[in-house]
Amino acid sequence: MDKREFVEIYIELLNKVDQNNKNEKAWIELALHIDGTDLNYEESLVSIEELEQIDSKKAIPWEKEIWEHVLELFPNNITAHEKLCDLYLDILDDPEMTIPVVDSLLKLEPDNCIGLHSQIVLASIEENDDLVKNYLYEFCKINPKCAISLGSLDFTDDYDFLAPLAKDLIQTIDEMPTHNNNSHRYNQSLRETLAKIKNINF
Repeated sequence: MDKREFVEIYIELLNKVDQNNKNEKAWIELALHIDGTDLNYEESLVSIEELEQIDSKKAIPWEKEIWEHVLELFPNNITAHEKLCDLYLDILDDPEMTIPVVDSLLKLEPDNCIGLHSQIVLASIEENDDLVKNYLYEFCKINPKCAISLGSLDFTDDYDFLAPLAKDLIQTIDEMPTHNNNSHRYNQSLRETLAKIKNINF
C-alpha cells in the first residue's frame, strides 16, 4: 500500500464516520488504518499533521490517541480496550493508565487474553510475585496456548506452582505450530523447563 492508496482509504473511512458518528465498524476500521499495524511504513506513513489537514470537518479529536476516542464513543468495544492496553503498557510504559483499561476489559470479557496477560505484567511491575503466580495459574488454566504465545510464563522463574497444569501446557506446546526458529527454540526451552517441574503425573 503506497501513500496515495493509504490517503484514499483514509478519506473514504472519514466520510463513513462523518455520515454516522455511531458507526462502530467504520470507526474501528479507521482507527486500525491510522494505527498502521499492518502497513509498510516506508511506503505509506503519513504524518499526523497531514491526516489532520485532510480531516477538514474535524471528525477526529487529534489531541488524543485515536483509540482513546473510539473507546469514548463505544465504551464496550473490546478492540479499543486491547489496543489501549498495548499502547499504555508496552509503548508508553504507563501502568497507572493501563490499570483501569485492563479492569474494564476483564469486566467485559473475563477470558480476554490481552487483559489476562496485562494483569500479569502489571503485577510483575509491582513486584508482587504471589499475584503474578495467581494470575498466571488462572491464565494457563483458561487459555494455555494464549499464555504461551504472549510470553506470559516469562514473568516468573519458579514454575512448580504450575504442576497441576504442566501436562496440559506441555501438550499445548507440542501441538503449537512454530513460525520461525526463534519461536521453535522458545517453545522447546519452555517445554524443557516445564518438564522439570516436581510432582508432574504423566
